[in-house]
Amino acid sequence: MRKSTNLAIKIIFYVTKIQLRFFCISDILGLKYEKILIRLAAKPPPSNFKWPELVSVLRYLGFELLTGSGSRRKFHHREKNILIICHQPHPTPNVDKGCLVDVVNTLIDHGLLPK
Repeated sequence: MRKSTNLAIKIIFYVTKIQLRFFCISDILGLKYEKILIRLAAKPPPSNFKWPELVSVLRYLGFELLTGSGSRRKFHHREKNILIICHQPHPTPNVDKGCLVDVVNTLIDHGLLPK
């Protein structure tokens, strides 16, 4: 009886340790995306906001990247049925300020970003 009790305690400790590690990692990732969202919502919009940052923060919010013709890209949120259309910048990775304003306004309108 004693061996099974010790085994159960070890299993619970191990699972708790994994969950704790997972929560710590998710908190760190959440902070990273919160910082990017703060930069995205800044007024005036930043002139050095990179395309990979926009893609990663929209994916974090639940959007899926869809490719269109040429450099047109669509971000679709299935649960809320939101569609954001942008042009992927080239040759530089800096996103146009007008695109950033449109993205922020859409996120605010649908409750994904506070006013």
